[in-house]
Amino acid sequence: MLEVLEREGYAAAVRLAYRTAYDSTVRSYGLTVPSFVTGRQFQKEFLRPDMGSLSELLPELYLLYEPVRFGKHEEGDRGSLRALLEKLYSQTSLAVAHNPLYQSSSGQPLQRAAPGDGRPPRSREGVS
Repeated sequence: MLEVLEREGYAAAVRLAYRTAYDSTVRSYGLTVPSFVTGRQFQKEFLRPDMGSLSELLPELYLLYEPVRFGKHEEGDRGSLRALLEKLYSQTSLAVAHNPLYQSSSGQPLQRAAPGDGRPPRSREGVS
């Protein structure tokens, strides 16, 4: 997404980042979200405390996405967007969902995210 930010601009990067994070969250947690559910409804009804910092960072990304989606902003603070994306993809279950080591040949995560703090499980000593 950072490549998109540099190549295509802020609005394109925000759109891609939110849709990717949303889709990955739904897939990682095995959520069934009806097509009529809005972004705001999703945040209220589907984000849970056991998702850890994802339940705080995804709404933060949505605040950037909503005005871009409706054509109100084409440009924004690229540094803040970069920092938010770095948190999303290092401190949440999205780190696992987008890590090639955890992908099947279809590009789907091999397993659902485990309940807890929303971060990938830590490795145990002696287990690789």
